[in-house]
Amino acid sequence: MIGGMLRLLRVLARRRMGAALALVVLVGFALAVLARPVAWPYPPGAQEAGLVLQAPSLAHPLGTDGNGRDVLARVIDGARYAFAVPLAALALAILIGAPLGLAAGLGGGWFDAFLSRIFQGISLVPPLLLAMALVAAMGPSLRHVVFAIGVLEAIVFARAMRDEVRALHERGFVEAATAAGNPLHRLVLVHLLPNTLARIAGEIPRQAAWALGVLAAMGFVGIATAADTTEWGSMIREGVEHLYAGQWWVVVFPGFALLVFGTALRVLAESIDEHGPRRAASGAMLAGVPGQSARALSPRGAA
Repeated sequence: MIGGMLRLLRVLARRRMGAALALVVLVGFALAVLARPVAWPYPPGAQEAGLVLQAPSLAHPLGTDGNGRDVLARVIDGARYAFAVPLAALALAILIGAPLGLAAGLGGGWFDAFLSRIFQGISLVPPLLLAMALVAAMGPSLRHVVFAIGVLEAIVFARAMRDEVRALHERGFVEAATAAGNPLHRLVLVHLLPNTLARIAGEIPRQAAWALGVLAAMGFVGIATAADTTEWGSMIREGVEHLYAGQWWVVVFPGFALLVFGTALRVLAESIDEHGPRRAASGAMLAGVPGQSARALSPRGAA
């Protein structure tokens, strides 16, 4: 069933409908988060002792959990984490990775080689394990989760930016802009950044989907957020305890929300790749593997 749904979404992406559907899903989650406090009478943290583990009904369409809390209210509230953590991690990743990639692409030489060795070393460790190790070393905290994800995603953007800058070099773009009298800051801000970011735009929703998966995994093992939060991974961990007793709704609905949200991000990324600016195929990645794209060297692909 899930495989058939994913195949259908890929077909829609090829027909330019995937991006529209993905945006509808994401906007729907955002509107639900904004409307929940006034449109739904049950706060996500409100406990009712007499409503523990109630099956889905008209009063509680998604049922209640082991503490008598409304699952629908908690699933909607959990979308706050799904938006906030990937966006914060992406901002940090671009802030770190874009300047490094631009510097490596423009300067080359020892700096390019130095970054290449660092990135090759980091790529030897599965990124999810590396992210968990970073969080465990710094201490369980949502802020540390954002930092760990952002640092790992910065590698992806640095590699992609470096490749695009080198490709522009090979086409004479940089030399022409310099010959026209553009100083370095104008060359970077006006010419290089808009062109390179437009060409790697598909990485943004793809890395957001990866960040969402890492957040859920860390929430499931209990190192991202407190146990009673509405983050979907934490909710799934709580729901697993009741699954074997037949209370399936506690785990199924947060898991389904995670699947739908993540799939929407991936479809959006594929649609951007399909219909956005064509990436330069020439030039090797910093890892030194000819012909690989930034997508292949993303944390997901490196795993």
